[in-house]
Order: sequence, then structure tokens, then C-alpha cells
Amino acid sequence: IYARAFSPKRPPAFVLGGLNLTRAVGVSAIPAVVASPRHDWPAFVSRFAHGTLVLPPLDDPAAVTDALVRAGRRLRDSVGCKLPLYYGDDDYLALIQSNYEALAPYFGVILNEPEVARALIDKDRFEGFARSRGLPVPRAIAWEELEGWTGPVLAKPKVKLRYHKIG
Repeated sequence: IYARAFSPKRPPAFVLGGLNLTRAVGVSAIPAVVASPRHDWPAFVSRFAHGTLVLPPLDDPAAVTDALVRAGRRLRDSVGCKLPLYYGDDDYLALIQSNYEALAPYFGVILNEPEVARALIDKDRFEGFARSRGLPVPRAIAWEELEGWTGPVLAKPKVKLRYHKIG
């Protein structure tokens, strides 16, 4: 991890996200440590990035978790408190949710209950979850029914994991 010295009076936020998330933290005058598996991650060169960490590939969640725990321990020990942890996509949400016990001693993060988090990641699961609680959700149309449909359609992926693999 590359990091500037941090003060216990203003501990850094740990950012698992891109420029938008890094900027949001930075304009709030909170120093950010940005982590990504990409060496060329644009947020690494943001003026708001006060530290960077190149993570192992997200395809190896155990290695990513281990890297986060090591960095979190080091930073927590240097500033004397847990670091707020911000994540920017469903891949990181799933990783944090699955490894919460290992990360919790070093990072402060607010997560939904596991059932809610799983529903937020998987759109098929979310539809049933929302309907069972009486929440208004748009009508779903099966792919096979589209040929006979004449109205507008909004298409969304069922699961938005591993977007880092696209492109």
C-alpha cells in the first residue's frame, strides 16, 4: 500500500470504487485510500487519493479479503480507529457481505441484512423480495414474451457481478 501519513484526528476512508466515489469522499475533506485490482485505475491519480492499494484480481475473493485485512490492520493501528469503508458496485458488496467477519475489526461499514443484500444484487430475487413486502415494482416480462410485446421495454441485467471483466 502506498499512503501518505494520516492523522488520528482525520482518519482516511477506504474506497473500493472509482473516480465518482473517490471525489465524493474527497470533496467532503476526507482523505481517501483507493483500492482496485487494476494498476491503471483512474482514481489512483485523483487529487483526492491520499493512498492507493493494488488488490489481487476479484476472481480470488480470499486473496482480496486478505489484502484488505492486512491494509486495514496497518491503517487502523496507525490512526487508532476503524476506517469507514465505501464500495461502489455489487462485486464489492458481495465480497464485503461474504467476508464481513474478517473485515469488521478494521473497517466500519453499514450493510443490509444478508437477505436484503442478496436481493439487491440479484434482480430476479429482488422482484420476489419486493413483492413479498408489498413494494411497488415494475412488471417483469420474460425474454420469450418480448416478440409479442408492443410497448416500451427497459432491459436490465439480472446480476451485475464481474462487470470488471467486460470490455
